[in-house]
Amino acid sequence: MSGEPEVVESVDAIPTALVRAELERVVNGQSFRQCLQQQRLLRFLVESALSHRAAPLKETTLAIDCLGRDAGRFDPRKDPIVRVTARRIRERLAHYYQDEGADAYLEFSIPVGSYAPRVAWREPREPRRANQRFVAVLPVRNATGDLGAEPFCQALGDAVIEALAGAPGCKVVARTSADRFKDHAADNRVIGATLGVGAVFRGTVTQEAGRMQISARLEAARDGALVWSGSYAEVPGAPFGMQAKLVNDLVQFLVTRLATTAPSPPLQDLAALEGATHSAEAKDCHDRARFALRQQSIEGYRKAIELFSRALRIDPAFAAAHSGLALAHLGVIAWTAASSETVGIAKQAALRALEIAPQMSEACSALASILFRFEYDWSAAEPMYRRAIQLAPGARYAHQSYAYALMFRRAFDFAEREFLLARELDPLDQSLRCHLALLTLYTGRYQAAEAEFLAITDVDPRNLLARTLLAFTYLCLQRPDEALVHYQWASEFAPELSIGWCGRAQALAMQQRHDESKALLDAMLKTFAGKYVSPYQVAMVHARLDDQAAALHWLERAAKEHDANLICAPVDPTFEKLRQTPQWGSWAQTSGAFH
Repeated sequence: MSGEPEVVESVDAIPTALVRAELERVVNGQSFRQCLQQQRLLRFLVESALSHRAAPLKETTLAIDCLGRDAGRFDPRKDPIVRVTARRIRERLAHYYQDEGADAYLEFSIPVGSYAPRVAWREPREPRRANQRFVAVLPVRNATGDLGAEPFCQALGDAVIEALAGAPGCKVVARTSADRFKDHAADNRVIGATLGVGAVFRGTVTQEAGRMQISARLEAARDGALVWSGSYAEVPGAPFGMQAKLVNDLVQFLVTRLATTAPSPPLQDLAALEGATHSAEAKDCHDRARFALRQQSIEGYRKAIELFSRALRIDPAFAAAHSGLALAHLGVIAWTAASSETVGIAKQAALRALEIAPQMSEACSALASILFRFEYDWSAAEPMYRRAIQLAPGARYAHQSYAYALMFRRAFDFAEREFLLARELDPLDQSLRCHLALLTLYTGRYQAAEAEFLAITDVDPRNLLARTLLAFTYLCLQRPDEALVHYQWASEFAPELSIGWCGRAQALAMQQRHDESKALLDAMLKTFAGKYVSPYQVAMVHARLDDQAAALHWLERAAKEHDANLICAPVDPTFEKLRQTPQWGSWAQTSGAFH
């Protein structure tokens, strides 16, 4: 194919999943970011074509059904919203395909004078081997017939991801995004378009005569061509044997055979790098603990602590189990009180992991987070964040955790760079997208933050993080009525969390309904008696009530209780007025919270 893109008059000629994947790539790109109406209209037009809508799309229909105009008032002769939005879509599409969409599989267009979208196959660029070093590792398929093998399959996928994240010149999509393709049935082009990768790793675990076997393939995303393959059999007495062999073979291939620069230095033993064990029983406990860790629930974190601890009783020198134990305790802390004892256990686990395996990036990130979020020691935390990235430059978690810390240190430009790197490695993770929008809010671009949170909730209305941050944005915009609606929803959606109560009390205070705000705050403290309530959240309510002394009192309590939310204080607009007072300066110097 050469010349102009080949226009396809009917979207039936293209796999629907690929059309939708390319559509999401467009609307989530930089060109359409914060342009909610243009996103909505483009989605509506393409989805209408996919659903074979019989009647031609009329301007009035689009204005009412898609863009929210009042059916009884809209007059297309006076209100050009549809024409203007369509024109802007055309302009943004042109910019998109010249820039970030240059490697797209498909090209969307809206002909002038029509609202029927056209789709074109784009001419592929000359294949670049380096692009195949950006890999999506699909969840390893369990074909053993034994559900008990699931943790092993997950651990294998995790090992491949971790190894590629630290391999020279390689990049790998984070597990949270790759997990969207669990069924293995997706077209490689859909995976490539959705995740932006050049290659797809597929692995299958089988069992024969009681022995595990692994078959693995690396395929080109654009055409499914086989790039690499391997088969491995379980080695008695070496629980990490076939896993380590597969990972080494794959990484060696990507680093050497697909290298576009000078040969890289010899790779170190990957099994040693991850702090492996020689005990099959300890490895089984570790794999099941990682499986529990992925549930991201209080029950999952506690189960992970139990299993990691069991693995360490079997093999006290199992570094990966120490690192996982630190993460599990941090997960519990996120749901409960951050007691000094729990923080101390997490810190000791991370330190022990690094004592055994100094090159473990995950443990570096965990330790850095503890030093910054709970001990408020930036001078010790920052080198550890950097070390985590140095060890695994392709790891999403390393970039995201560093970006998060930089944001609260007011290093906004550096934080944005790290967030964007993390987003490239985990394009489907909505919490990462929320944190990038939060950065926008903390830099005072409230309207832009609102647009981004609206875009997230438009496609995921039950996203608690996005809904509460949207509500917080409305508080910053002095629109407490709208904030109250979303915080009320949060209280009903997640009654076990205090964030909805705290937000409603703030909104009431901003509406000058001070008595109601105080009553709600008292009710919150009584309702959650015996449970953890963030002192920082209570301080936010008092700040909205303009009770600066009470706000400072609760911030002091937050510091004493190692409330992880306290790191927000230097950038949180809630405390802008308090930060201008001498009392704030005096407290910040003596509290030790902001080194």
